[in-house]
Amino acid sequence: MKIIATALARILLMSLAFAGLATNATAETRTALHRGNVAEPDTLDPHKMTTLYEGYIARDIYTALVARNNKGILGPGTAETWDISEDGLVYTFHLRENLKWSDGHDLTAGDVVAGFQRLLDPKTASQSASLVYMVKNAEEVATGQMPVDQLAVRAVDPQTVEVILNHPAPQFLGIIAGGRGAPLPRHAYEQHGDEWVYQQNFVGNGAFVLAEWQPNNFIRAVKNPYFYDADKVQLEEVYYYPTEDYNAAIKRYRAGELDWNAQIPTQQMTLLQEIAPNDIYISKALSVTYIWINNQVKPFDDPRVRAALAMAIDRKIITDKIMKMGETPAYSMVPPFVTDYTGPQFDFKDTPMDARRDRARELLAEAGFGPDNPLEFEYRIRASADGKRHAVAIKKFWDDVGVKANILATDIKTHYADLSEHNFAVADAGWSALDDPEDFLYLALTSSGAQNSGNYSNPEYDRLMEEAQQIANIKDRFAKMAEAEGILLADYGIIPLFYATDRHLVGPQVKGFHANVVDVHPSQYIWIDE
Repeated sequence: MKIIATALARILLMSLAFAGLATNATAETRTALHRGNVAEPDTLDPHKMTTLYEGYIARDIYTALVARNNKGILGPGTAETWDISEDGLVYTFHLRENLKWSDGHDLTAGDVVAGFQRLLDPKTASQSASLVYMVKNAEEVATGQMPVDQLAVRAVDPQTVEVILNHPAPQFLGIIAGGRGAPLPRHAYEQHGDEWVYQQNFVGNGAFVLAEWQPNNFIRAVKNPYFYDADKVQLEEVYYYPTEDYNAAIKRYRAGELDWNAQIPTQQMTLLQEIAPNDIYISKALSVTYIWINNQVKPFDDPRVRAALAMAIDRKIITDKIMKMGETPAYSMVPPFVTDYTGPQFDFKDTPMDARRDRARELLAEAGFGPDNPLEFEYRIRASADGKRHAVAIKKFWDDVGVKANILATDIKTHYADLSEHNFAVADAGWSALDDPEDFLYLALTSSGAQNSGNYSNPEYDRLMEEAQQIANIKDRFAKMAEAEGILLADYGIIPLFYATDRHLVGPQVKGFHANVVDVHPSQYIWIDE
């Protein structure tokens, strides 16, 4: 009887602790969504955003020509329809009628053109600019060789936008379906400049409008009455909370303060599976976690050093013993489940770990390192619970081959700022991309600038990627990219660790949520049913 009573008491306590899973605390939150959003955004400027958690907000407050729905499917945005020429080079977008900005001003094709121009303008210094170099004259504009008005994006008339590409780019629509494809409210920009995105000046065209930003506390957005589909948007408010401390976020979720959190810490998984199994959403992601090596910092400019660091890591232990969330070991930059792509992998993939460790020691010795002169460096990581756990394991793997790594954990915002400025020697990172190998391999292009945090540069790699971009046939295009990826892996320019999964903890009161491979979840499709 004592055992039964104890079990019943435990169940009662859990029920009380999770009372917030079924309902929110007050009636006023019935049309408000409270989202745990990983980290504090660095910016809400659509042309300067770089992270996934900024992207979650961008999709709510900005709408590009095309957009993804709550299942991740690409469809109309500010453009209702579009045409693509037979050669894949000319895109003609037809805007919806009577589009408005959130302050009631008309939104026209000229605003869309201005958005593209600002994205590529060198003064904007957008890290995403190189992602749209497939647009004719884009690279020349971004590097200051041409004025912005030479960009091949023009307003045919107030409701029609024409974009001309340098080469066929099947991923183009997916790339512009977010903040980087956002139009520019020229009237607000002319008055406030870059401060147009500030709370007091904000003008957007998404389903929601920025209303309040309390740094390191929350961002609040309210329903946009001028949104073209406003009558279908059921939420009145969305709150986005920085939840970098995943364990603290779970406590807030259990207390009913969060309806939804965009991460689940491994340590909490057993408990959550027992008491809230239906709230857990874990899905395959087009995402890779990897280590950037600054290829221009000694001794990491030596490929033998980079190879030794890559070989010494036991990826199976990281995925199966530490992460345990469905992640899989990564021996290539492009995930093997990218549609129609078959790429190379590290040549040591099937080599036993003991042999790999021996080879790593040999390579380090060849590079001048050993017991009397160990390789020592600072390993910079994102200060999340899971990031720290696999960093400790990686440090141990490197210890086993005589490498001394000193872990430095910083908040996510600071971490990525340092990466974009190449202010590191060795650092962890993550990248979520489209279902296209180019969106992963783009990171290693010399022309990718700040996005190429590791300063990797190989002319043959660049040449093969450029050749691939000119090929319309998908099979031949991907084969050329696989050849390029082989060079990247042989150079150990980047060290892939594992292919990540998307993890969301979503309360039963949240309706309209669908796990999807691109991890896109616009709030316009969400509603609360208590």
